[in-house]
Amino acid sequence: MDFIVALPKSEGFESIMVVVDRFSKYATFIPAPADCKVDKAARLFFKNVVKLWGFPRLLFEEPNITDGLGWTFISDQQKGFIKSISTLTPFVEHHNCARDVYYNWKKEFKGQALKNIFWRAARSTYEASLNEALNELSCQGMKFYKVYISDIPKYDMINNNVAETFNGYIIKARGRPIIDMLEGIRAALIERQHNKLMGMSGITNSICPRIRAKLETNKYNSRLCISKPPVGDKFQVAVGDDQFVVDLKKCTCSCRSWDITGIPCMHACSSIHFMKRGITDFFDAYFSVQKYTESYSYPLESINGKKMWPAATGAPI
Repeated sequence: MDFIVALPKSEGFESIMVVVDRFSKYATFIPAPADCKVDKAARLFFKNVVKLWGFPRLLFEEPNITDGLGWTFISDQQKGFIKSISTLTPFVEHHNCARDVYYNWKKEFKGQALKNIFWRAARSTYEASLNEALNELSCQGMKFYKVYISDIPKYDMINNNVAETFNGYIIKARGRPIIDMLEGIRAALIERQHNKLMGMSGITNSICPRIRAKLETNKYNSRLCISKPPVGDKFQVAVGDDQFVVDLKKCTCSCRSWDITGIPCMHACSSIHFMKRGITDFFDAYFSVQKYTESYSYPLESINGKKMWPAATGAPI
């Protein structure tokens, strides 16, 4: 991909974005503004390339995403994106970003009361709770509720906050030319990896701090639960008028919060306390400090400055 720049202005465009398929050498020429920054280039790419030809396979091959099992993609209701993803990785999960759905939905349905109901529906982890909220809304047919989240990835995000945070993190680099942008992002990631590892160096607990904070909230809320003695490995846990089944052997709860996140919910905490068991025995292993540090133990390579880069061969661009 490259740009043809400094062209006479035509219908508001002063450059052409050129995307060439590396196998067929088929080229797509896209009108672009003179100062086409990264976010604008990405939107043009999705609108004019992904929509027609599908998603680049290389983005799936390098991180070794095969059939997509255990992976989840969140997007802003991109129909072309959904079709491409499902074709390349048939078992991948796809969800709409709840925040983007809400911004579109609130144009017609305004008010704090409806907003509260919307987010109650979005955060519902079991079907009965979702249906109760949906009776008061008109958002059926969109996949942004926690109810639709699989229990394989162990996450409960319904907003695309990770991507938005990363965009904010690289916002200074995004306005630079492509090589300077990539070098700026690489340097920022090197610093980030170091900071993340140093942040965990003094942790004595086996569970990551943010996960521990969520657990403490669930443990505090478990005071509202009444656990009945287990039948086999299953507890019956009552909370007000609601009642759930907790299976400590399978690490599941019928509220599905534990299943989705891998973090014991308030009902599970009540059952674990009843059995006088250690709470850390019921966590998903990937929330441990050990796994966290392992994920940041592959540093990016240091490289020399531009003056010491090898000269490129071939015709100049």
